[in-house]
Amino acid sequence: MIPKVIKKVMVALLGMMIIVGCSSDDNDVSIVGHWMASHHSKNPKYADTADMWDFTFKPDGTGIGPYDKKSFSYDVNGNRVTLTYKETEGNGEQIVFVYKIVSFSENKMEWDEIPQDPSRDNYLFLLFYRK
Repeated sequence: MIPKVIKKVMVALLGMMIIVGCSSDDNDVSIVGHWMASHHSKNPKYADTADMWDFTFKPDGTGIGPYDKKSFSYDVNGNRVTLTYKETEGNGEQIVFVYKIVSFSENKMEWDEIPQDPSRDNYLFLLFYRK
């Protein structure tokens, strides 16, 4: 009788482990899709702009951005997004932008640029709407 009870408990525990191990993380952020973004400077000496930027984020971690439709790679890690553009003209160096995801919903997200270059004084706040 005891072996049957132990067997039932082990089966129940295994089932719970599988369910918990396969559950999705509610904090996952999927930015995949086509978005329009307005951008605003965080430095008051630069005028805010109403220009809309067009972004497409593909499931493979690549995308097409607003700078003459240049391609980029992206990585989402928690509430941070890193966009990496490979410069095709000049010396071929990479240009990296890092953003904090301030808010996210299925059709709207807000990003705040995290300073990477101390000599630059024009950091952006981006407001995205799913297209």
